[in-house]
Amino acid sequence: MCAAGSKPKPRPAPPARPVGDEGYEVRAGECLNVIADRFGFFSKTLWNHPKNSRLKSERKDPNILLPGDRVFIPEKSPREEVAATEQRQRFRRKGVPSRMKIRLQQCGTAEPYANRRYILDVDGKLSDGTVDGDGNVDLPIPPGTRKAVLTVGEGESKETFALEFGALDPPDSIRGAQQRLRNLGFLSGEPEEKWSPASESALFRFQAQHVVTGDEEPSGVFDEKTKEKLKALHEC
Repeated sequence: MCAAGSKPKPRPAPPARPVGDEGYEVRAGECLNVIADRFGFFSKTLWNHPKNSRLKSERKDPNILLPGDRVFIPEKSPREEVAATEQRQRFRRKGVPSRMKIRLQQCGTAEPYANRRYILDVDGKLSDGTVDGDGNVDLPIPPGTRKAVLTVGEGESKETFALEFGALDPPDSIRGAQQRLRNLGFLSGEPEEKWSPASESALFRFQAQHVVTGDEEPSGVFDEKTKEKLKALHEC
């Protein structure tokens, strides 16, 4: 039990360390789709390459990389196709679009933005539809997309969300924890590399609502139980 009015400070999480020691160095705001598109590969080709097996094992999600991680980029191998000469041939390059999958909920609650019309703006290209009953939006987007604007609702109830893709840090990093607390409505402002009074308060509120049970009190410790619950509710 804590003395009245006092809260233990969150103990810093062990620092998340970059994975890999050869290849392209991941920059802030990059995910594997962005990197693969830049070098002319499908993201699955890089993700499943044997030299990226440790990265795949530790990160588990190609959309969540830590700045400083290393992605091995293999040499491109030429491909030959047999075709009749002196005839016009048509070849089509296969493409694999990325997908945007998000769930929209009221801040700090599990109440979804259900059955509302939406418009997604990706570099001026608009897509529209209806949020499903659970608050989900699932759309294909071009590989390498970094930002988009999602508008939900109409008239006075219309809300606009600025989206960033590939900008989520791993959940075991302090900044990654704060990003998830912000996305779930417990924290406002920009995530940082250390615990601030605002992020400490957000962590306590999250633990009080989702981690502790019965007469337990929030510990203020960014422990494995808190980390796993935060990751599960954020769904990544």
